[in-house]
Amino acid sequence: MDTNHNVTENVEFWKNLSGLHEDFPKLEPLEANSNDMTLVHIDTKQRKAIEDAIQSNPCTVVQVPKGWGATTLYRYMLYEYTKPSAVRLRIPVALDMESGSFLDADEMEYAIKWQVAKNFLFMLNENALERRYCCDIIGYEEKLDTRGKPEVTYDKYLMLCTRGIDTLEKDSGGFYKQYPFFCQPLHNILNYLLKNLQVQTVFFYLFGSKVSEDKMLSFVHALKQVIDGKHFESAAKKEVFFCTRTVYTDLKREYDRPYELLKYPHYSSAEMYRILAKRHRPTSLRIEGGREEKDSLDTVFPSEMVDRVYKTSKTINKIIADLEKLIEQSLDRPRSEIPYKLTLGAAEEDAS
Repeated sequence: MDTNHNVTENVEFWKNLSGLHEDFPKLEPLEANSNDMTLVHIDTKQRKAIEDAIQSNPCTVVQVPKGWGATTLYRYMLYEYTKPSAVRLRIPVALDMESGSFLDADEMEYAIKWQVAKNFLFMLNENALERRYCCDIIGYEEKLDTRGKPEVTYDKYLMLCTRGIDTLEKDSGGFYKQYPFFCQPLHNILNYLLKNLQVQTVFFYLFGSKVSEDKMLSFVHALKQVIDGKHFESAAKKEVFFCTRTVYTDLKREYDRPYELLKYPHYSSAEMYRILAKRHRPTSLRIEGGREEKDSLDTVFPSEMVDRVYKTSKTINKIIADLEKLIEQSLDRPRSEIPYKLTLGAAEEDAS
């Protein structure tokens, strides 16, 4: 091995040369927003299977192999239920054990009610629903001024509510004052939405692999206080759980439901490369219309390198870590010999 060069510097040099970001090939966590979710690869058939299960069953479990993207899948499906182009008469409620902290049942119930209100307001901006029921829910009462015209129109009131709802996320007193409809028990709220507006509420739960058993049990205990023993109409509420096999075993024991189990498979090596290609597109040297264009990943990085480190027995993070090592092996050479596009052969020669 030639010791007259620095591998770390070579890696940085190659990334700059090829137009790749410095964090390649890392896969940082994605948020449930329009920018990040366009970078997600979810198999169309698998996505449809999840959507069909939610449609057909009161309680669905999506079981994901440990370390294979349960959080990303959860956020993607949640995003699909909230983006404007796919607004359904379903209100999504997100309960994420990895980022949420619900100390007791009262806090959890308020978090649910606030999300129902927020996403209902969002729904009203995209759908024409029967106004008399909507007025009851959002607290709109038409008051006329001295000229006989509304002091605040329904549409303006809706706009103001939509803009202000986020400020009430941690202010239960202010929330209940502005929206007294939500002072009643949760099951009455969801039943009202279903009976009068045909709106269902879908609970999305994330039980990530990093969550401790104690935290999971505490979460389930609070959830049972909120849900169990209450009269929810059969179609008013649906539940979807994203978890690993181990968590599902505990969940069945602690939270008895008629679960419909879907086993989400490992991504294939080709899918792993597809994920990298969507997240890491090299910047081209071409300038089009005053801006840099993006090339495809295969112009600088071959799929065979992913094939070389891929195993379903590893987690995604382990595959990426091994891929970083393989890249370093490929670039363990004098700078004058660094190629524009890496090759598997060079990496294997250096590894031998």
